Amino acid sequence: MKKNKLNLRKKDVIKALSFINPKKPMGTDLFNVVARISVSIALESIILRKSKNNNIEIFLIKRLKNQSYARMWHVPGTILRSGETEKKAFLRLAKEEIGISFESVKFVGTFNNSKDERGHSFSLLHLCEIKGGPEKNWFSITNFPREMINFQRENFIPKALALFNAE
Repeated sequence: MKKNKLNLRKKDVIKALSFINPKKPMGTDLFNVVARISVSIALESIILRKSKNNNIEIFLIKRLKNQSYARMWHVPGTILRSGETEKKAFLRLAKEEIGISFESVKFVGTFNNSKDERGHSFSLLHLCEIKGGPEKNWFSITNFPREMINFQRENFIPKALALFNAE
């Protein structure tokens, strides 16, 4: 592509992006394009509990078929929106993905995923506690679903589990 055509297209993209409200969802297609050229800050909620028989369980949700990591189990998470505080992002996450509020949220650590399917993401990991809530989607930490996002199983959960066991 010639340089002049590319510059004209860039101007069109810049003009179109100026109409986006950064405080609102941008939609999956646009998010996927923006995520390829920027670093997304993800808030991840690792929700653990002790079962009635004293085993540790984790709450997971399944991605939709039209999302990245389609139909894979994962810890609930969200991307921080422009101008949004962590607290507001967690309130939004709890309401939209789980349907319940968090009782406590404790920072666990970070995970830099430059090879994320959607682009480069930098995750802020949190150990979260909920009261009540859904009784389905709980899995033993010794028996994860086979279709789980691997980097979460290998990186997020061990970090949160260490804090959970220390308490």
